[in-house]
Amino acid sequence: MPSELAATVRCGGGQYVILGLARGHLACGTRPGTVFGVSVPPRLLVTGNSGSGKTTHARLLASDLGIPYVELDGLYHGPGWTPADPDEFRARVRVATAEPAWVIDGNYTSIVGQILRDRAGLVIALDLPRWRVMARITRRTLARILTRAELWNGNREQWRNLLTLDPDNNIVLWAWTRHRKYHQRAVAEEHVEHRQGPPTVRLASPAQVRRFRRLLLSRFERPYRDARTSRSRKRNLFRSKWPGLGALQPSAA
Repeated sequence: MPSELAATVRCGGGQYVILGLARGHLACGTRPGTVFGVSVPPRLLVTGNSGSGKTTHARLLASDLGIPYVELDGLYHGPGWTPADPDEFRARVRVATAEPAWVIDGNYTSIVGQILRDRAGLVIALDLPRWRVMARITRRTLARILTRAELWNGNREQWRNLLTLDPDNNIVLWAWTRHRKYHQRAVAEEHVEHRQGPPTVRLASPAQVRRFRRLLLSRFERPYRDARTSRSRKRNLFRSKWPGLGALQPSAA
């Protein structure tokens, strides 16, 4: 079946196929306390290569559901692009995932291990074609440099980073060199026999991403669609638990 018309999500030890995404039809198993195998309240982890649309997709989901959104890059990169101490970073991730509902985007598997997947109810793996990812990451990086957009903790993209041949400093080269790795991981994680953890859905085109988001939102009860009124309470709760973590705030409407 063409990938544009279907996606597979693994739920509770079984394989369920979301058929006819172009028609908006969902055929997937359910379990008590779940939405086609996804935990309720929703705890969603969005993964993928740089430029795949993780942040955009995660922000939209968090806003629509009225639940906190966390960007792992904001927890990892300190001022001057200083990386967080691994133990400190893992502690921050544990605080972020201690809440009953959230949307988190990012990878960092080599540092956090299984912390995120042990606590997530669903992994959404964005696995777009390399050409699309490269076009997006190039446009995004140029826009950030030209506009001097502030990212996390005062950091900004620099021309010198774009001109270097070191993938660790050049985000465009990073995306190019890591694309195969993220693709292979996404494919492996959607096969339940290869792993333990939450169900994974792999989305391979922008159309699939949009349609799956609509399907996912339509399956959750309204408290998670209308929870924006509690944003201030949640924001104060996060700040009291971990002062200074600006990323740990409910998504704006």
